[in-house]
Amino acid sequence: LRDNRIVNVSPLGNLTNLSYLDLRNNRITSVQGLGSLTSLTYLSLTNNQIVDLSPLTSIAQAQGSSVTIRIVNNPLSQASINTHIPAMLANNAVVTH
Repeated sequence: LRDNRIVNVSPLGNLTNLSYLDLRNNRITSVQGLGSLTSLTYLSLTNNQIVDLSPLTSIAQAQGSSVTIRIVNNPLSQASINTHIPAMLANNAVVTH
């Protein structure tokens, strides 16, 4: 789904068995709804307009194995950088930002 000018990803929240999701190079501002995708092993959100990562912490918490989350080139909030990313890392997520 990369390079598609996607703005709203909340409808993807119903795809709970999804393991790989590439949403880079879109126009996403909110990751609301993606927190229910607890089967993900790879998620790329690079080159979007995401500020708040709090909905993604549940993905890292649910994974027994590591999940890779790429969030490069987003205007992340200080809370996302100082709180949410460290929480994901503490749950064995691999986070690139």
